Amino acid sequence: MCYFNSILTSRNLDKCPLPLWKLKITDQEYEDLRETLAADVNARGRLPFGDKDYEACLFFAEYWRREYEEGAHSCKDVFDALKVIPPMYCRYNKNELVKMLYEAAKRGARRLHIETYKSGSPDLEDLLYQGGLPIKKVYSPNTTGVWETFTTGLVFRNIGFDELTLGIKGKGHKGIREFCDTLCDAVDKKQYLLMPYYCENEYDERYLFMLKKFDVVKKRRSISRPYSINWEFELSSLEQTMSVKYLNFS
Repeated sequence: MCYFNSILTSRNLDKCPLPLWKLKITDQEYEDLRETLAADVNARGRLPFGDKDYEACLFFAEYWRREYEEGAHSCKDVFDALKVIPPMYCRYNKNELVKMLYEAAKRGARRLHIETYKSGSPDLEDLLYQGGLPIKKVYSPNTTGVWETFTTGLVFRNIGFDELTLGIKGKGHKGIREFCDTLCDAVDKKQYLLMPYYCENEYDERYLFMLKKFDVVKKRRSISRPYSINWEFELSSLEQTMSVKYLNFS
């Protein structure tokens, strides 16, 4: 049984849920996934990643959510995350191995039928965005600028993709929007098990960070806007009158 299928079996799944972040890969599973792919670089007598299509596809998604910090999106960075140095006897150089990992991931993506920005072959961003959002950008206390604005906006379900550096593909990606909605639901309901990634318990640092973030932003808003009254005005041009209707108080 391949490692990817063992992940599905451990969850009693016959079919892989999409986007891939729904698998909620644990930290240990991520390390096992990394080691599985790294071992292929060191294998003798066969093509690296030749039978690791699904594993490669999943690794791109998990790398993005777990490890991406800044800079242009790069297949080389994903390969470097395997933390493997090609042995002396390896027939392929690093650039060739990077390409092989990418091609394997694209084969896996096609077989899984992941969401793509355009019909046809998936590209790098399609693979990465299967992981949702990069948590090092969202959950860092040192986050500033557009990501700080974006994370703050999540509190009020204002998913401001326009400010981010995800490009037009990210802005229109249904899987990322679902990731954001799922995260907001979990925090609003204070249920760590509902988070769009694996949380071991209610003391998960990222979960606690978002709870605090939501609480601080809501308190700040309540101070700056202590209450509001909503009215509805209706003008009658025929009778030249105006009626006022009280809607709610918050």
